[in-house]
Amino acid sequence: MISTGTGSFSKSDRLLSASDFSRLRKGSRVQKFPHSLIISQSNHLSFSRLGLAVSKKTGNAVRRNILKRTCREIFRLWQPRHELTVDIMVIPSPAIKKLNHEESSRALRHEFNLALLNLAK
Repeated sequence: MISTGTGSFSKSDRLLSASDFSRLRKGSRVQKFPHSLIISQSNHLSFSRLGLAVSKKTGNAVRRNILKRTCREIFRLWQPRHELTVDIMVIPSPAIKKLNHEESSRALRHEFNLALLNLAK
C-alpha cells in the first residue's frame, strides 16, 4: 500500500522485519557522516521505505524519539520517495549524544538531506 499525500508515514513506508534490516546490511551503499551512518539499497517495491536503528548510546528515550521524529519528518517531506525504489536505514552515531537537542536535530537533518540528495542523483 502506497501512502497517500506527502504528510503521511504509513506502516508500508517503514522497514519492519528483521530480514529487511539484515538485507540492508549486506551489499548496500553506505554513507558515513560525523553523526550518522546511512545505508541504502534498491528494493523490489514501487516506493521507498525508511528504517531507523537508534541505540541507547545516542541518549535517553526523549533524545532517541526526537532523532527518530526528525528522520521520519525528513523522509516524509522528501519529494522523490515515491519515484525512487530504495530502502534507507539511518543509524545515528553515539557522537550525537554530545550535542544538545537542537544541534543534534540540525546535524541529523543536514546529513540525512545530503544522503537523500546523493540517492536522487
